[in-house]
Amino acid sequence: MSHEPVRYVVDPDGVVVARNDAWSRFAHAAGAPDVARWSGTLAEAISGREVLALWDAVLASVRERQGAASFRVRCDGPSVARTLRLSLAADDRGYVTFESSVDDARPTRLVPLFDATKPRSAEHLRSCSWCNRFHIGRWVEPAVAVAELGLLAAPVVPAITHTICETCAAAVEEALADVRPLQPRELVT
Repeated sequence: MSHEPVRYVVDPDGVVVARNDAWSRFAHAAGAPDVARWSGTLAEAISGREVLALWDAVLASVRERQGAASFRVRCDGPSVARTLRLSLAADDRGYVTFESSVDDARPTRLVPLFDATKPRSAEHLRSCSWCNRFHIGRWVEPAVAVAELGLLAAPVVPAITHTICETCAAAVEEALADVRPLQPRELVT
């Protein structure tokens, strides 16, 4: 899989108005062809009230300060654990440029919860959209959730609902306190 950074720009209304070719290549390589063709607002792409509220706060913070922020997030696939560096930069018009690059990618045991082709049950399993851990009475790594719930050979797996765990919410809040104003040469349009 290419490790070319994925870049996209959202306007002040949250509409994705530009993206590079790496967006589609990453989506196809991750087994998410629908994402490769997707267009719309960030709010339409984000599931979970807590996650949407967090992204609203992140965007408001970088826009208000015409600044930049950077976070590490997990973006796992069925057989790969990926950590991304997600950077955001806002300009004086309210546009925000996102750039994500792979910090780390390593093969893992199959995690059927991340397989978009796997049939889903009506049951929902909460996942932290930042660290990809699952809540099964406690927050655990994806492989642990699969093992403890007996999902490796299951013909149907629970649907995933996204939230944010307490650890990641605190880390994001801390990162937002460090949003720094951009210098004019750093603005991306």
